[in-house]
Amino acid sequence: MLCACSYNKYRYSFFEGNWVLINYLDTLEKYRSISKTGHLEMQEIILKRHVDSVTFLYNNSESHTFPFYHKTSNQIVIENYINNKPLSIYINEQAYYLSYKIDSEQFVFVKPDERLIDSSNINFPPYSTQRVINSLVLGGIYKQANNDIPIQFYTNGNISGLKDFTYYQTCIGGDCRSFYDGDLVLIGGLKGMQYCTWEWHGKTLNIFALNKVTLPDEKPFYKKAQKLMELTKIK
Repeated sequence: MLCACSYNKYRYSFFEGNWVLINYLDTLEKYRSISKTGHLEMQEIILKRHVDSVTFLYNNSESHTFPFYHKTSNQIVIENYINNKPLSIYINEQAYYLSYKIDSEQFVFVKPDERLIDSSNINFPPYSTQRVINSLVLGGIYKQANNDIPIQFYTNGNISGLKDFTYYQTCIGGDCRSFYDGDLVLIGGLKGMQYCTWEWHGKTLNIFALNKVTLPDEKPFYKKAQKLMELTKIK
């Protein structure tokens, strides 16, 4: 196992940080839709300096932490991963990616922009999943017809420039994924909050309200209703 002696404080500094699954991000960026990445699972790997454990975050709703040891300068090993099988994680310093393989399938991870790392949660290591996804599907600056004030959807979930809405939260995983067949976002402000969905057409972002209906098993379910706003992305 690794020791925490001061002379060895940089023993895996290149591993350190947040790593997100690149093929999920590529698909998300292509469609600007979370629901269209349903065949993939958003994964984030989090490594902290001086901590000999690694945290896996799945779809921003489930996390698992495993101890590891440092086998070589570019390899760490989890002895008891899922089903108690070992897992080797490699770093490619030249291409700047992290990867592991399960059976014949390879998983490749890249580091997000440091500005997308959320350090506000004191009960969990800094994570980036929500902010990274926000930046790809809704984040940006917009204009609206008959409104001279620019509208911005920030990656931290805040909204500026809209009278009735001041925050949003995209649904990545968990129970909310069963509430609607497409993309789901919770938008709120001083007048309360509501579930909505979005659709992209080029640079035009349409946001629709959702109406709640009841399924036979009494679980909540929503259907698309009237259009709440139409925005044109300018940045």
